[in-house]
Amino acid sequence: MTASDERRQYDREHRTNTVRYSYLGSEDYHEARLINRGSGGLCMVTSSPLKTGAKLYVQILDINPHRQGLEAHGSFQGLVRWSKDLGDRDRTMYGIGVQYTRPV
Repeated sequence: MTASDERRQYDREHRTNTVRYSYLGSEDYHEARLINRGSGGLCMVTSSPLKTGAKLYVQILDINPHRQGLEAHGSFQGLVRWSKDLGDRDRTMYGIGVQYTRPV
């Protein structure tokens, strides 16, 4: 068990869904890739860093494949808890930890 596992409050489910996110109050959406999620938050990979403390609107696409339309997606508001350069030499990638603050 690693130090981060010991700090984690919720179990995580590993997924690779597409994520759309925007800063609260903005209509400018960006895409990311989901790494894992739990009942308290998620980890995603983006092409640019996000500022710790930033408030986001996040939509996980096709998280409920047995449902149709908007019900197939998961939407919530969240708070960026951390942003880390993943050190990929071929392309810029950042791991972003988001804590859920409010379901939508």
